[in-house]
Amino acid sequence: MLSLRSDDELREYIQEDIEAAWDEAHLLETDKAWDAIHRCLTDGNLSLAPSSTLLGKLILGGRQLSSDTQKYIVNLIEHGELSEISAALKPVTKEWMHTRYEHLRNTDYPQELISEQDWQYTWDWFSGIPDFIARADREGRCVVFTVDQ
Repeated sequence: MLSLRSDDELREYIQEDIEAAWDEAHLLETDKAWDAIHRCLTDGNLSLAPSSTLLGKLILGGRQLSSDTQKYIVNLIEHGELSEISAALKPVTKEWMHTRYEHLRNTDYPQELISEQDWQYTWDWFSGIPDFIARADREGRCVVFTVDQ
């Protein structure tokens, strides 16, 4: 994947080789909750800049492989980072996430979305991430997060 030369090649590889295989044992979806999840794990903002925090790398702050992130985001987390990220996820409880979610009221997160229903949606999609990251680490895999813009 790192040897692909263009965004088109990268997108084609992800869609036709990775996503088409739909390897459920190595797949975790976040639906549209990825936005709130990323914000809760960071300073509340939506940034594609490389993160200096372990939790910030999880959704958007790892290594961006797509040069046109306005169309397609491809965030890579190398296997060597997963152990530390997995450890950083251990203290993330539902209460911790809820406190972070409530802080989204002070950010540019769409205020009309902030609700108990959106919070539960965010938590439900997040709740599988810690085990997914730990499993990828044990299996020697890297993690790729993708989203169409």
